[in-house]
Amino acid sequence: MIIKKPYQIFIKNFKKIHIFLFVLCAYAYMKSISISSFVKEFMVLGTYDASSEPITMYITPLLYISLILIVITFLGLTILLRYKEKPWKIYLYPLIGYAVYLLIAYATSSYFKSYNGVFDAATIRIYRDMFIMIHLSQLPIFVLLFIRILGIDLNKFDFKNDEDYLELGEEDQEEIEININFDKHSVIRLYKRILREASYVYEEHKFIFNTIALILFLIIFGKVSYYYLVENKAYKLESSFNANNYTIKVLNSYYTAKDYKGDVIERHSAFVITNVEITNNRTTRVEPDLSKFHMMSGITNSTETKKMYATQFKDMANPYDTLRLEAKETKKLSLIFKVPANLNPKSFSLYYQNSLKDKLIKVKINNIDVNVVKEHGILKLDESINYKLLNGREDSLTLEKPYLIEDIVKYNAKYCDNGICEIVYRTVHAEEGEKILTMKYGSNYLEGKEIIDFLYDYGKINYIDSNNKSRVIRLENAIGFSYYGKYVYIKVPKDIVDAKTIKLTFTIRDNKYTYKIK
Repeated sequence: MIIKKPYQIFIKNFKKIHIFLFVLCAYAYMKSISISSFVKEFMVLGTYDASSEPITMYITPLLYISLILIVITFLGLTILLRYKEKPWKIYLYPLIGYAVYLLIAYATSSYFKSYNGVFDAATIRIYRDMFIMIHLSQLPIFVLLFIRILGIDLNKFDFKNDEDYLELGEEDQEEIEININFDKHSVIRLYKRILREASYVYEEHKFIFNTIALILFLIIFGKVSYYYLVENKAYKLESSFNANNYTIKVLNSYYTAKDYKGDVIERHSAFVITNVEITNNRTTRVEPDLSKFHMMSGITNSTETKKMYATQFKDMANPYDTLRLEAKETKKLSLIFKVPANLNPKSFSLYYQNSLKDKLIKVKINNIDVNVVKEHGILKLDESINYKLLNGREDSLTLEKPYLIEDIVKYNAKYCDNGICEIVYRTVHAEEGEKILTMKYGSNYLEGKEIIDFLYDYGKINYIDSNNKSRVIRLENAIGFSYYGKYVYIKVPKDIVDAKTIKLTFTIRDNKYTYKIK
């Protein structure tokens, strides 16, 4: 049986082989980008869902086949060129590179297939760094493939006979004298010669070079533009985005370590409260998964904790027990994130995990810092305070003269019997060791139950007793149920009668108002 020599077949299909390699390498390059993004996202989130987002979506059988074909082809090229004593060492770079790519892909796939919920930061960090190196190391290979596809210096491959085109003669073994003196003129001549020869090559293949350059520019420009403007676009406040069949708009965001009363909640912790608007684009009722929201600053990742801290932020958060959205329904809600207190309030960004497109959507939130309480000076009775809660409610409150500290007070209440209601007068007695502070107030919003809640939530009495000791008490309503009239009835200690000074303080989030009563 007579067959053609392998190198004869090789040289006839030299350009086709490299075009084939270029296609396979381009596919492997795109897959390395997606795998690298997946690994980096896993490092950030620390979660892996094998059912909805398995590793086989990224490291596919087709990728394995492509890498194996690439390695085999480069190996064949290396062996054949070395056999013919042609320049072959340059092919060792892609051969080794894609062999390492194959091994790392297999190791990464095995890691996630055996993932048991224990996050091994060191191992996954190695995989991340390796894929970054793999991603970058492929770029020179494309240059090599372009050169070979263009056929530059292809005439040197004269395989018509078995003679070597690189011959080793006696003159190559002679001793030579090396002059180590630096001749800058020779370097300049060499530079000009290389530049001149390169220009000859360019002029000979001008159309091809320009076409390739244009294609590369369009590919790079398009990829960069798509990456930053579409795929990884950073949204601003009040701008909407679609993900997971929802339309989401981030309205505003606040930063604080204190509750609505101005008290520190936890040492070494702060909170970011972000108000969002969610629209259900489905035709059925759903309950959104709020764990897909992530508040991040650098590598610090926090998830939503509203159920634990909802009461501390009732002045700015929209309360909900279970969030259910009917078809096409829109609701506003608040997300509460617990974060380290040592981080810059302006360093946070909100991310939303889009499962449908396998990416994180970034929103620049620009937190409003409400951690520092602002003093509004000392007010006298009959002066008004104008306040605004962060949930949007506004009101004006005035404490009026005179005030009374008594043992017994009378008040109006509503009494109903058999559907007939009337206003009746009732009397309440101060408990032992206590007095009742009575004051008239003016408000556009607060009435009965509302003033009771307002006093309890935001009010304190500060006084200095007869022994010059400073005392602080939380305001507590002396009447245990609703009543009529613009009066407040506050439980106070008996010794307040002899107090040297009495101040009533309202701390409403980051604003402090102080009334001087005595």
